[in-house]
Amino acid sequence: MQGARRVSQVYTISDYSYKNSRFTGDRWMLAGDAAGFIDPIFSTGVFLAILSGEQCADALHQILDAPGRKAAIFRNYEKRLNQVMNKYLRFVEAWYRPEFIEIFTTPSSASTSSAPSTPPSPATSATPSPCGGGWKFSTSSCSYSAT
Repeated sequence: MQGARRVSQVYTISDYSYKNSRFTGDRWMLAGDAAGFIDPIFSTGVFLAILSGEQCADALHQILDAPGRKAAIFRNYEKRLNQVMNKYLRFVEAWYRPEFIEIFTTPSSASTSSAPSTPPSPATSATPSPCGGGWKFSTSSCSYSAT
């Protein structure tokens, strides 16, 4: 880098997630990172790439068998991919909210008192852990425990 010089302004990115507004068009379909990218901390990239790639291939197969149904098949592909991506994006957005982060960064109340601490937000589906200390909270597809 000796002798190198900066030729543009320095930019930063604070939100890595994005999702295209459309995944299909006349003679094109988006899959994987081309369709959208969700925060790398959740490692959803490979899953979404495989899922959308398979669904894209299935849609193209259906279109080759029934070209007149292309518009409906594209709409169905977009609907299914949007549903999956929106679920992950919703979780990612919640992850970075201060109330959600507090669950993981606040020391367990089990070490200081017998009563669990107050949950950070009524929007969080949290219940006192039956094992004592901390909170157990759930989403529709998975459970997490902070103690």
